[in-house]
Amino acid sequence: AKRDQLTPKVIEGLRTEVRKHRLGRALGLRTPHTSALAAPIFDRTGHLSMTISILGMKGSFDTSYDGLPARELKATTDRLTTMLGGIAP
Repeated sequence: AKRDQLTPKVIEGLRTEVRKHRLGRALGLRTPHTSALAAPIFDRTGHLSMTISILGMKGSFDTSYDGLPARELKATTDRLTTMLGGIAP
């Protein structure tokens, strides 16, 4: 969705996608040639504590949910959640 198209329905769809994959994606939303992945780190109560994001050039950066960047990012945020005594909801 483009920035000016972020209706409540679109936002809820994005939330559902993030919950399903434990990963958020931005595919050229703010800058047309840049994509990003972000994953959550949770605290001991299961609440979001922080996120880690990685960026790359659109077309040369794999933003698929099962691609290497996504797998490595999720593994890192899972380890950090555990190290902080956190639990994923």
